[in-house]
Amino acid sequence: METLFLVSSLVIFISLLLYFIPRFCVPELEPPPLKRCRACHALTVEPAVIDYTLQILKGGKLKWYTIKNLKIPICRDCGAKSFTIDVDNQIEAECLRQRTQNVK
Repeated sequence: METLFLVSSLVIFISLLLYFIPRFCVPELEPPPLKRCRACHALTVEPAVIDYTLQILKGGKLKWYTIKNLKIPICRDCGAKSFTIDVDNQIEAECLRQRTQNVK
C-alpha cells in the first residue's frame, strides 16, 4: 500500500514537472516583422532610419517636434510609413524628452 502511494505520488510529481517546465523554459517569440505594405499591398516593407517631423496641438498652439533617427518600417515602392507600437513609443519618448528639455 505504501509503495503504491509513493509510485502514484512520483507519477503526479513527474506529470506536473512535464506540464510546467516547458512553459517556463520557452522564450517569448517576437512578432514577425511587417512585410506587406498597408497602402499598396506590395511585399516590400523594410526597416529604415529617418528623421521625422511632426506637429502637435497643445494648449491651443501648434508645437513642432523633430525625431532624429526614428526606426520605422517603410515601403520601398510607395514610401508609405507603417506606424507600429514600437514607432509610437519612440515618438512619445522623444517628444517627452524635448518637452522637458524646453521647460528647463
